[in-house]
Amino acid sequence: MAHTGKILVTGSGIDLTLLRPLEEAGNSIVARPKLLSPAELKAELRDAVAYLHGGEEYASGDALSTAESLKIVAFMGIGYESFVDVDAAKERGLRVTWTPARRPDAVAVFTLGQIIYANLGIRNRLDERYPPQWSAAVPMPSELSAQRVGIVGLGSIGSRLAGLLLTIGCEVSYYSRTRKLAETSLDLTYRTLPDLAAWSDILVVLLPETPSTVNIIDTSVFARMKEGSILINTARAALVEPVALGNALRDGTIAVAAIDGHYRDESVNAALMREFGPRLLWTAHVAAHTRQSMAAMVDQAVRSVLRALDNAPDENMAVGQ
Repeated sequence: MAHTGKILVTGSGIDLTLLRPLEEAGNSIVARPKLLSPAELKAELRDAVAYLHGGEEYASGDALSTAESLKIVAFMGIGYESFVDVDAAKERGLRVTWTPARRPDAVAVFTLGQIIYANLGIRNRLDERYPPQWSAAVPMPSELSAQRVGIVGLGSIGSRLAGLLLTIGCEVSYYSRTRKLAETSLDLTYRTLPDLAAWSDILVVLLPETPSTVNIIDTSVFARMKEGSILINTARAALVEPVALGNALRDGTIAVAAIDGHYRDESVNAALMREFGPRLLWTAHVAAHTRQSMAAMVDQAVRSVLRALDNAPDENMAVGQ
């Protein structure tokens, strides 16, 4: 017999009508769209049977420690390891699920938009007088088709982005921890990360955040990049080491950096914005926030919750049995 009870839902942009299957199964939904503090999360989880994790909270061992009825943390996204204490979840016999079958178009197209915006220097042209005043200090931008784009991470999103860029006429190469089948179908060149950094005019980061990918773009990577390169990070801020990023912006290695998401230490965000604001295109991790993409992730998470409460198998289970 299925368990029922309170289901905590965190994160904004979630269409609550998509949660009706959970209510129809006899559960009550408690939605908390604003970021919960660690103490608030612990209090909310204390009497929850399931947690649909769509926000920026970290489900720590302490937050899970009093959640005696909790069966599952259904994470909406891929990089669950950075938002759930996996060891604590295993110790408590919890399932942790993810949403690997999300639609790639939302993030891929958003990333393409960032690339176009940064490459053409649109921000710097918004308030320009007519006719435009070009000078050696403000050179004309290059056409995107003349740029080499390196993609770090060739999953479904990276592959979709590569296809879009190839249609435009860009040269595209990639780095991934393992070689990908899309390398052949898209006729891409695989390069090591240092070689990709040296080759690229625009470097795009699309890996999930895991312990092994945090700070993957560091001083050694920036040291290989050309002066005036563009960095696009549509993954998580933590994949780019912030001190190294600041130095690369300061010495001109990076002309513009676009980041979709903030560092967890707000003082780091504030310091970077204070010094490099006009050269930072900073968005609040919204690349996947289209109606279609969010609906696909919510649907997967809802099905995972129902399966966990029914003790049924789930192909999207990352932790548990």
